[in-house]
Amino acid sequence: QLKTQSDTAFSNTMAAAEYFIRVRMKGRYRDLIALEQFGNEAYVITPFTTDYENLLLSLKMISDVNEWQRFPDQGTIIMKAIDEGVDLFNAFDFLDSSGNIMVIFSDGQDNNVQIGSMSLDRVLKKAVDNKVPVYMIRTAYARGLYDVVPDQVWKRAIDATGGRFYPAASQETIMQAIKEIDAASTGRVEVREYAVKQPRYARFALAAVLCWIVALGLQMGFRMFRTFP
Repeated sequence: QLKTQSDTAFSNTMAAAEYFIRVRMKGRYRDLIALEQFGNEAYVITPFTTDYENLLLSLKMISDVNEWQRFPDQGTIIMKAIDEGVDLFNAFDFLDSSGNIMVIFSDGQDNNVQIGSMSLDRVLKKAVDNKVPVYMIRTAYARGLYDVVPDQVWKRAIDATGGRFYPAASQETIMQAIKEIDAASTGRVEVREYAVKQPRYARFALAAVLCWIVALGLQMGFRMFRTFP
């Protein structure tokens, strides 16, 4: 929860990410969810899993302020997060799965559109070609759309993937954004039903056993039944 304006963007981002995961846990889909942390570089914290308790534990660990202060790359390069995220879908062979989605929680303080040979346009094309829409919740308390300068870059970029950019200036807007993303991220549920069949041949089996007993008794008691006619 966002309680006061003194809350840091980092704390708000982590709280929003945890809330989103819990929303999906309560939904009708048995999601495979992966957790990624990024700064100047992007790191996979938890690969795709349905072990939600382990996922939440990982999120708690990286939410710790002391852990965050020890994070080696404390910058913000969002396009590396997108690039790493698409690669993660590909590594697990999930690009053809139903309901793929990437959600980025960030303060959005990033103007980078070119890092070495990596360009933002190339990264966006990679997400579009692999049908991975990207949604971004920009957590900056009391700052609406374009109150943060890089909003101009990221609104255009995120919308181009088929997702949506949310300038989250308050707790209410974050919760509304998560509600909309949750509704947009739908898939296909496959249900396999198993039925327990009750055996119906018990009477016939009993009759067969009785016949064998009678035959055995006749064979042992009467010589005439020991040979074929």
